[in-house]
Amino acid sequence: CALPSKYRNVSSILVQTRNFNYLLDCGKDSLYQINRIYGSFEVIKALNFIFISHSNADHLGLFQEFVLKFDFGLTLSVCGVLYCIDSCGVKVDTGDFTLAYSGDTKFDNFFVNLSMGCDLVIHESTFDDSLVERAKSTKHSTVNDALQIWKLSGAKKLVLTHFSQRYKTFFFR
Repeated sequence: CALPSKYRNVSSILVQTRNFNYLLDCGKDSLYQINRIYGSFEVIKALNFIFISHSNADHLGLFQEFVLKFDFGLTLSVCGVLYCIDSCGVKVDTGDFTLAYSGDTKFDNFFVNLSMGCDLVIHESTFDDSLVERAKSTKHSTVNDALQIWKLSGAKKLVLTHFSQRYKTFFFR
């Protein structure tokens, strides 16, 4: 379970499309970060839903702050991923855009299948490729793992996230 540091915050990804606003995980201090970036809480008020990939505090720290809404007007598909017992990835299909989010996981064919043909894959890449064994033992992905999943899925674009706090800057070019 990660904590905020000087160089990294905890997991939370705000997705804004023409018709939907949602959070993928909402770790501690996410509300503060959104307010700092946007200058108000209006973005939070406009959220359609929050997806929590697993129950570690760095992914659901602010969950108690929100009331769930159920009138989505979109399709959510989930699959179990290889991290902890309640971990899952999600595919969000708004009709004109599809996004798949891995949450924390090591290389996982279930997630490859879920993300097939998506417009965007957001995948964790906690470790650089020199720490393959560490990634396996902690059930996280390397940059190469995320790249392989993206290639196998046929998704159009990839965003890497959830970098280890050991890295002060991006560790790849």
